[in-house]
Amino acid sequence: MQSADGHSGLVAISVSSDAPTDVRQVTEELCTTFVKAMKMMDAKLVPQCARVFYKCSHLLGLQIVKGLEESLKSSLLESSPSVALVPVLDLPDSKILHLSCWFSS
Repeated sequence: MQSADGHSGLVAISVSSDAPTDVRQVTEELCTTFVKAMKMMDAKLVPQCARVFYKCSHLLGLQIVKGLEESLKSSLLESSPSVALVPVLDLPDSKILHLSCWFSS
C-alpha cells in the first residue's frame, strides 16, 4: 500500500501454517514476497523499519524469525530495514507470523 502523495508506504505479509513445513523454504518465500512487494512501490521509497510479530509458542514461527533478518539483509543489501522482533501469545486466523514494514521517501 502506498500513500496518495507517494511519500510513504506499507507492506504487510502474514504467514499461516497448519502442518510442518521446511523452514528455509518458508523464510526464502517470505523474503521473495517482500522484495516483490517492495519493487511494486515507487523507487524513491526506502524501507525504514519492520516489525515481525510472531507466535512465540509456535516452533515454525520461532525458527523463521531466527533467519529472517539475515535473509532480508542479504536480499536487500544496504536498503534493508531495521527489524524489531515482537513475540506475541496469539495472532488471528491461524497466523504464526506477521511482518509489517514502513517506507518513506
